[in-house]
Amino acid sequence: MATEKVVERILAQRPDITRDQLEDMINKKRETSGDLLSVEGAAHLVAQDLLVATGEKKTEGLQISDLIPQIGDATLATRVIAVWPKQNFKRKDESEGTFVRLLLGDNTGTISCLVWNSEVVKTFQEKDFEGKIAAVSHGYTRQGLSEKVELHIGNRGSISLLPDDKATDIPSVDSFVNPLNKISDELDTVSIQGTIKTTPIVSSFETGGAAGTVLRMLVEDDTSVINVVAWNEKVEELKTSRIGDDIRILNGSVRKTSDRQFEVHLDKRSLVRLLNKADRRSTSESFKALGDVKPTNEPVSVIGQLLSSEPVREIKTKSGETIRVSSILIGDPTGVILATLWRDNSALVETAKRGSTIQIQHSRVRERLGELTLDVGQSAKVVVSTGKEAMTSFDHLPVTKISQLKRETRPVVVEGIVAEEPSMKTIELKNGNRTRLASFRIGENGHAVRVSFWGDQAELTVPLKVGDKVRIIGARVKEGFTDKWELHSNRLTRLELVRKGNVETGSIQSSDSILS
Repeated sequence: MATEKVVERILAQRPDITRDQLEDMINKKRETSGDLLSVEGAAHLVAQDLLVATGEKKTEGLQISDLIPQIGDATLATRVIAVWPKQNFKRKDESEGTFVRLLLGDNTGTISCLVWNSEVVKTFQEKDFEGKIAAVSHGYTRQGLSEKVELHIGNRGSISLLPDDKATDIPSVDSFVNPLNKISDELDTVSIQGTIKTTPIVSSFETGGAAGTVLRMLVEDDTSVINVVAWNEKVEELKTSRIGDDIRILNGSVRKTSDRQFEVHLDKRSLVRLLNKADRRSTSESFKALGDVKPTNEPVSVIGQLLSSEPVREIKTKSGETIRVSSILIGDPTGVILATLWRDNSALVETAKRGSTIQIQHSRVRERLGELTLDVGQSAKVVVSTGKEAMTSFDHLPVTKISQLKRETRPVVVEGIVAEEPSMKTIELKNGNRTRLASFRIGENGHAVRVSFWGDQAELTVPLKVGDKVRIIGARVKEGFTDKWELHSNRLTRLELVRKGNVETGSIQSSDSILS
């Protein structure tokens, strides 16, 4: 009902009030609400205060944006977005009752609604109301525990279904779904819909002496991918989900991670609806070759051979939390790449052996200072294969010729003949720390490059002699001071002796003959 019709009905039933006086009442009602009420909503509330009936059922009266705390009689038409299972509660007199929680929406917003009317609750069926248009009559509002307005249906109130043609301006359920690329920390709660992209990973935790469980998985829609984190009760609902299942998540909360990514968290007030089950026979994973890994916002799955690893270390986050992290170098016939393993995934380095085949599912690609790495967080899954078959899966790593060295976004594999014995020295870094540096040159078909091994890695070069053929796995290519390019080690670089000069060649070659 338009504002003018409400005003005319009030004036018709209350001739003792002038239009100016009525307009003043409506304006004061809006001011009292902090201007949160629309003019029409304020007019309806004034009518209620004056005990004026403004319509038969008043299904087109208040809108959700008009609802503020302490409204004593609210009637509106709305979409029932979600229905929670019935819950029991205990009254002050120790008697027990049952209530139903709903999520309602119209084209102005959403609101939580609690149905207390025992007669309504007794016959209330989720399947009859969820997704349908309903009329709420004689409800009242209160400020909830989260300081948001809640709509309540008590013994005087009711909720009934309406035909769709009675409220054509009420949006469909899909209209209340937030696109993943629009998720931000400006949204307290969200509803999302998409396809599960990763196998749910369940882990246990203990806090304050109480044990709990948490589940992580990635969900994708047409716009983006987001990490979904379910806690305790919701873990049981989601742990049997599979890749490819289509789900709708209602009333999730938005959280921002330490690396500025958004997550949707589910607790007991969230709802999960399975819309479509994926074919349980067709959930195979799509793996990228390491050489094809490019910067992307999409999760990436790869398979590689474990070439080297570093021990688990602990770091402290900005929030003060101490977490475990480790790094590995993996390779396949198309390239090598560094991967950082976080939290539970870091334990891989304690059991996996060099040469094992590593499957990393749903990692994130990070680019820092021009170098790509894989970020293997809690939503990623790591599977390790060992044994003879795994050891021979990727025997042939791609070797970059010295003559073809250029700036790369990932480490490289280079082979060459040692042209000069490594020189060892201690240098002082910019931060004041001192470290060991071993430097030497290797050559191949008339081309040469200087190689620098840093820190503990410098000791790897001690046995090398002129004429030895070496393979350097996982070196970084950097611009040199005297040569165009140089090779530098990192903490995961490997140095392999392919053959000794005096064994394969019969004599040690001079540096001049190696480079000629």
